Order: sequence, then structure tokens, then C-alpha cells
Amino acid sequence: MVRSREHRDMVCPGARWIGIHPSEFSALGMSPIALTRADISRIRSLEGRSYCDEKLSEELKILKKGKVEIEALASLSYRFLTMVYLPRKINANEYL
Repeated sequence: MVRSREHRDMVCPGARWIGIHPSEFSALGMSPIALTRADISRIRSLEGRSYCDEKLSEELKILKKGKVEIEALASLSYRFLTMVYLPRKINANEYL
């Protein structure tokens, strides 16, 4: 069976990571928690992919120190995320 990440008809090369990046955790007041073995495995898998460029590699390196669960966003206003944070990132082309 062919894995989707290896099958060129099932990949989306134009996809971008626009959400919160690990390098932004502390600036947003988010405290990372320990990674699970599955998390570490996923990071290693991403690092080995052809589209893992220098910027993505740096974010994954930071992510190896800890993750932030989606619940941590509760401290931020969802309105802030949708009305300020994401539009600013899109307009400034601050995505991977």
C-alpha cells in the first residue's frame, strides 16, 4: 500500500503552516508540555520529508522542547486569533 505522503497525487505541495508556530509560544504566554513518544515520532517523520526546509526544520527543533495543547489557546481570545493574529500573519506572509 502506498502511503499518501509518498504518493504525489495525494499530497498538497501548496499547503502552508499558518497557525501558531513553536517559536511564538512564549510571546503568546503559552507554556509547553512534554512530548509523547508519538509526538517525537511525528516530528522525526516530518524532518525526513522533502519539503522540510530550513524554516520548518528550525520550528521542529523548537517543538522538540515541548508542545502546546489546543486548550492553551483558551487563555487567548478566539476573536484575537481570527480577527488580529491570523490576518496579520497572512498579510505579512508569515507562514511556512
